[in-house]
Amino acid sequence: MDKLQQLGTVALTVVVFVLLASYFLAMLMGPALFFLTPAGLDFSLGEVQPPILLFLVFGFYVPFALNTGLLFLLLWSIFMICFVAAWRLRESFHDVLSRAFSRPFGKLFNNWLFAKPIVASTLLAAFF
Repeated sequence: MDKLQQLGTVALTVVVFVLLASYFLAMLMGPALFFLTPAGLDFSLGEVQPPILLFLVFGFYVPFALNTGLLFLLLWSIFMICFVAAWRLRESFHDVLSRAFSRPFGKLFNNWLFAKPIVASTLLAAFF
């Protein structure tokens, strides 16, 4: 592996690590802002009948009112389960990071959690 590719791998790993740290911060701040602030607490005590859209073609409303606090916890729990699955599936995030400097550049994307910040940043740059 030449020096330029090694430098690119180091820079990419640092960027992914910083962006992943922001995901952790967002996961901690979400429930804190939702349940520990006066406005969030007022909102969490309300009820909502969310729409469910299937393929953006067929839509209907939930036939009963849901507590917004419980709905938030349900969606947050699903996000956490998906986050843990992304950490562990294919090749674990820790394994990708620990061997990032000794493997080819293409093998860094064996973990979706490592690839997600890069893909999301690229899509954002392409969109704007």
